[in-house]
Amino acid sequence: MKKTNYKRSSLNSINLHIKALQKLKKSIGSSFNQAVKIIGECNSKTILVGQGKSGHVATQIASSLSSIGAPSFSLSASDCAHGDLGSIDSKKKDILIMISNSGETAELKPIITYANKNKITLIGITAKKNSLLYRASDIKLLIPEVKESGPGGIVPSSSIIAQASLGSALVISVMEFKKHGIMSFKKWHPAGSLSKKLLTVEDLMIKGNRIPF
Repeated sequence: MKKTNYKRSSLNSINLHIKALQKLKKSIGSSFNQAVKIIGECNSKTILVGQGKSGHVATQIASSLSSIGAPSFSLSASDCAHGDLGSIDSKKKDILIMISNSGETAELKPIITYANKNKITLIGITAKKNSLLYRASDIKLLIPEVKESGPGGIVPSSSIIAQASLGSALVISVMEFKKHGIMSFKKWHPAGSLSKKLLTVEDLMIKGNRIPF
């Protein structure tokens, strides 16, 4: 039986991801600064929505934003059409971030309509400039069109890397905007290896009426 070496396939995938990130670097513009400012100044919640693989990216970005003191959560685009739109509050000035490579995913359309009708600030992350999501967004974050990995180049891979990387860059920039340093980060990470790395002498001291040591 012939043995198959998958190293070449893996390297091809990684090279496509690298090219996607190189293209992403060139696509960052002034709209990115707008997004950072509006998320950083938000006194309510930032809600991220995506469908399929983009939905998983939305969940990761929301978790990371919350971890740096920008309260966020993600919603399934499908569930939004069945009642979860009630989680997005226009009166409290929630911010909505929608992620879709094509910008035309059917499940996103009623959410876009809801956001526009209720004047909810919409940040759109998409690779298609002529898409519904791009046109309807208040702040437009255009990611590059990239070649996907795998047979036929149809498996969401390079595009997901671009979405996640843009999201990570957004998180770090919002953290800098809020001037939340290491000790602020520690406040939201009371457990795990991160917490141990950020322990101070004060955390270990016995205080009160006893002599601290």
